[in-house]
Amino acid sequence: MTVLRAHRLAKGLTARRLSKRIGVSPAAVSKWENGLAMPNASSLPKLAKALDLDPFRLIRLMTKLDPEQEVRTAS
Repeated sequence: MTVLRAHRLAKGLTARRLSKRIGVSPAAVSKWENGLAMPNASSLPKLAKALDLDPFRLIRLMTKLDPEQEVRTAS
């Protein structure tokens, strides 16, 4: 499972609901989750907000530059 998909699921969001929330197509979310594309400059902050992540951390996670690639959930 990709990091982006894991964070989406941890928030209880379907790909379709996430896409509607940030104003992109479900196909765009699928491409991001499968590593076929990256969010553009206008979608990235919306995606980060929807997943409760800092935009810079989201970029690091999606580009595998973050050494800690686990999903953290509140206890």
